[in-house]
Amino acid sequence: MRLIARRPTRPGPATGTGTNCNGNGSARRAHPRRRLGRDRAGNGHDPQRLIPARPQAQVAARIGLWCLVALGAIGGLVGLLRPAARPAVESAASSAEETVPPEMSGFAELAVTTWLEASGDEDDAAVESLFAANPSTAVGDSGRRRVTATYTVGARPVDDGDASGGGDEGRDYWAVTVAAAVDELGGDRRWHDAGTWYVEVGVVRDADGALVAASEPALVPAPRRPADEPRPAGGGLGVPSSDDEELATTVEGFLAALVAGDGDVSRYLSPDYEIDPVTPAPFEQITLQRWSVTELADDRVRVRLVARGTSAAGVPRTVSYELELEERAGRWEVTALSGAPTLHDDEEDDAEADDPTTTTTEPISTTTVSIAASPGA
Repeated sequence: MRLIARRPTRPGPATGTGTNCNGNGSARRAHPRRRLGRDRAGNGHDPQRLIPARPQAQVAARIGLWCLVALGAIGGLVGLLRPAARPAVESAASSAEETVPPEMSGFAELAVTTWLEASGDEDDAAVESLFAANPSTAVGDSGRRRVTATYTVGARPVDDGDASGGGDEGRDYWAVTVAAAVDELGGDRRWHDAGTWYVEVGVVRDADGALVAASEPALVPAPRRPADEPRPAGGGLGVPSSDDEELATTVEGFLAALVAGDGDVSRYLSPDYEIDPVTPAPFEQITLQRWSVTELADDRVRVRLVARGTSAAGVPRTVSYELELEERAGRWEVTALSGAPTLHDDEEDDAEADDPTTTTTEPISTTTVSIAASPGA
């Protein structure tokens, strides 16, 4: 008997992609590995196709990675060896920390007043409530002083750590300087002015906010005056001349309405500026004595002035102002008032040397324009 092997047929376009048909019509699956090999070999756009890398590209990539590793190591060494830079906001933070809390300032004034006025054993309870270490009050001069006024004139934070740098971080410690106006009781049993005492006391505030004076206060010198003392801008003061009578009349009328109760202050003001008169009026009459006028623009001036007011009891008092005025519709109007004058700078000195007419500094033999506060004057 002769055996004949049947040759399998290849799948046609209409037979599908997953089966082959034999002569008997039965389906037979194609070998998946063999088919996958044929697809990869015949398809040039296969995304899973592996493309061999070039040796030069591999070497370049390795060199780049090692360079990055070396740079990172060098940067770490530089960071360890370089000293830490100071923060840029150190000065601002320091100035903010040197502002004494108001409650510590008030407590320091109370402690200084109590200490100065203590009159011996009967005041021990009052002193003990304010001081951690009770100061001595049973001495001969106790009870012979009184304080008429106190003012905080200086304060500085104190590092309360020990020599090893320790200390309670929750504690706030300040050295507060208080100026106290003191009177002393003399042998004639009369009070005499003892001048102003400058007293420094250490005030401690714990984490709970409790305040106490650390020890007995100390008498210290008065605060130093600044080496470069400020000077108001505008040069020296002079007597107003007759050429400035209109401006002087406006200034003095405004002052009379402001502090002497003479007239309506609003009539002297610019529409964009408001200010209320001083009540009760401290003066019955005020007179412009000296001034300095600086031109700010063609129709704007700054006036620094000294005026003398007289109260109802006939007591005089000299006051100073800085005003800004603007000329509008043929009349001068006040646009600003300040008790703190504008300060001069070096550039202003040069400008005054070039243009001496900006200020009125030389006394002129003319009477000042005076506006009395009494009706009909």
